[in-house]
Amino acid sequence: MAPDRFRQAVVGRAFTIAVTAEGAAVGWGDNSLGALGNGAGTRPRGPVAVTLPKGVDVTWLSAKWGTVYALGSDGQVYAWGDNGFGQLADGTTDPSPTPVPVAMPVGAKIVDVDAGYWHALALSSAGEVYAWGDNSCGQLGFGATDEEDGPVAIQVGGSQTVTRVSGGGMHSLALTRSGSVYAWGDNSYGQLGDGTTHASTKPVAVRLPDLAVFVQVAALANASLALTADGRVFAWGDNAFGQLGDGTTVGRPLPVQALLPSRLKICEISGGSVHALGLDADGGLHTWGHCHAGQRGVSVLGDRSVPVQVGTPAGTAFAHVSAGFAHSAGVSTEGRLLSWGADWAGQLAGEMLPVRPGPTTVPDASVKDATVLPLGPRAVAAGSARPRVEEPSRWVYVGREVKTAVS
Repeated sequence: MAPDRFRQAVVGRAFTIAVTAEGAAVGWGDNSLGALGNGAGTRPRGPVAVTLPKGVDVTWLSAKWGTVYALGSDGQVYAWGDNGFGQLADGTTDPSPTPVPVAMPVGAKIVDVDAGYWHALALSSAGEVYAWGDNSCGQLGFGATDEEDGPVAIQVGGSQTVTRVSGGGMHSLALTRSGSVYAWGDNSYGQLGDGTTHASTKPVAVRLPDLAVFVQVAALANASLALTADGRVFAWGDNAFGQLGDGTTVGRPLPVQALLPSRLKICEISGGSVHALGLDADGGLHTWGHCHAGQRGVSVLGDRSVPVQVGTPAGTAFAHVSAGFAHSAGVSTEGRLLSWGADWAGQLAGEMLPVRPGPTTVPDASVKDATVLPLGPRAVAAGSARPRVEEPSRWVYVGREVKTAVS
């Protein structure tokens, strides 16, 4: 396998999708709603190829829960997987195990797409934002909580040009060319960063420090992150597991600065459900928040309210990482795919291990036959004493379910 095999990896609720250097996409893990995009709804033992239209390569991929979005080399947005809230924008609520095109407004040239948990955001080359899917808390941002059949345009900050977008559990974020950050949707935990806990169906300005220049935003389930040009991280919203990184577990309706080690500069952030990942300029991995299944990549399970560095295989520098629900994945500067965390559905591209507490390179054997038909589900011998981590039915931290889980 060539050393530059992969260039991106994203994780959903219990699956991983990786993009090869050639632009093909392959996936592992839970496929009950078709998240692997291979045309079937069964869980394969090994990797399967996403069946995009012939000649279409993946230029960008996004997933956070049960739906996957891909930006194709033809400029089309494709979606597959869960569709319970119209995330596929195909006029139905039926899941699709095969990628379907999302009908974007005529003339809109889409350059970025980002998955929320049950909604999605797209960004055009002109800096326009479009949204579709669940809108029960106004996370589509057009001023109402009405359901829509397809993408709708959002006016951000008086029609400012947007450069980055990010979808969370039931809220959304946008970064403008001027460096302002806007948020909309659910605000039960202060994740809109305006100092209140009142939901908003239209974008509101996040009250960030005036002198900071922001370059990236990342939405967690019920919290938000923003990265400055000089490598600082600001966070706000739910903090029950230390996911804001400020040394406390106190929720914040206004941004606070994460307590990064002295002189450390973060150049990329990724938000999982209740944990976060950050990359430094040397490709080092740092993490904070919850860790019930090793998804933070540290050997000791438990919460961390202050960012800590993750131990990685010798010589490994990350180029890209993706934080998920109970696992995470990343691609090294050499193109190696690494994954860690829970593996109850085979989402680590391995043999359904109990927990992989630190980043481990996915072996060549797991990916070399990625284009062949999947094998049947892995059989587990009756009476086997092998330990394994099952899906945490009570560890639900996102969206509409969180209000029941924490009540």
